[in-house]
Amino acid sequence: MDVDHVSEVGQVGRVLWNHRMWWQQAPFVHHRLDWEALEPEAAAWLRGLDDDQLQALDEGALPLHPVLAPVRAAAEAMSRVPVLERHPVDGLSPFWHRGVKGRKLGQVQAFLATVDGVLAHGDGPVVEWCSGVGHLGRLAAWTHERPGLLLEKDPALCRPYVGRGVEVPAIPVEHRCVDVLEDDVHHMVPEAGAILGLHACGRLSDRLAEVGHRSGARVLAFSPCCSHRRFSSAPWQAMSEAGRATGLQLDDMALRLSVLDVGPSPGRRVERRRIQRIHRVAADLLAREATGVDAYHGFASVPRPWSDLPMGEFIERIRARHDWPVPDDWDPDELLRRATTLDRQMRALGVVRGWFRRPLERFLVQDRAAWLQEQGWQVRMGTFCERSLTPRNLMVVAHRA
Repeated sequence: MDVDHVSEVGQVGRVLWNHRMWWQQAPFVHHRLDWEALEPEAAAWLRGLDDDQLQALDEGALPLHPVLAPVRAAAEAMSRVPVLERHPVDGLSPFWHRGVKGRKLGQVQAFLATVDGVLAHGDGPVVEWCSGVGHLGRLAAWTHERPGLLLEKDPALCRPYVGRGVEVPAIPVEHRCVDVLEDDVHHMVPEAGAILGLHACGRLSDRLAEVGHRSGARVLAFSPCCSHRRFSSAPWQAMSEAGRATGLQLDDMALRLSVLDVGPSPGRRVERRRIQRIHRVAADLLAREATGVDAYHGFASVPRPWSDLPMGEFIERIRARHDWPVPDDWDPDELLRRATTLDRQMRALGVVRGWFRRPLERFLVQDRAAWLQEQGWQVRMGTFCERSLTPRNLMVVAHRA
């Protein structure tokens, strides 16, 4: 039985709206969040956590301040999405996946296992949206013995498939170099075809849904990602009427939060990121004091070895490279201490904000599902693989009623 995505997106949107003070402002950009004045005891509790307590908070193992417990419960309730049914695809023979990296191969296999049953709703060609070299589209065409069409913008990626010395199926697959955002691609989608998009960034997934609905496609399946990549200066707005009715306004900071979780990293990488972050916090502190402007002062990426420099030398290089504002008198050791403390406090505040990452991502994906349902499609939305394969594991699967 299909879920009422129109109702669901409204529910998620209302929870996000009612809890917006907890996620709209980003620590590190704002050193003092607006909600701290309303809940000073909870803010003081977070700012007072030591490193071990902060790790336990991040892992969900620390008993929460009474003010924060219902906030996390609300976020967790909106984070739960169903697991989409999968049908293991037979015939994933070595003619295709030689040389394809393990995680990519796993994502493609999980994607196809999720759409295997719904592809029966059409017998036309398989179209891969923004295909790159076309791993997903080729395998879908070959395993279902249907012609394939790969749509890709980058000419360097629109190249014939090299079989790596093994025989490939005699199923025609065409690679067409087009910009799906700018070109008129509606007429390119074959009648009764299926449009597939694995990790369709930002506006690309919206465009896939629009083109699929207006064309003769029978099946749409896509996993949105990178919602902040809108490829235009137009402000974000919900696609569905139900999404717009929530009144929820998402700026670039909120869109970035929805994809902030990048999955597990090795300990050494986490430590390097921590050092890099402390260095940036330190430079920002100095700039705020030197200019008298209490606003975030960002700078472009710096060479990785700079992260290993002592604080004093790091700041001097930043000042020389970016003409960075620095007070006349400052102590590198004192600055390191202050930046380390502030980094820990901002990370604690950021854990609370991070509780709403998945609800925001769910709202964005479910809004697309609701739009298709409003247009009369039969729609499912949920996870198509484990987060260990990709944190962006939400997917919309739709077919014409």
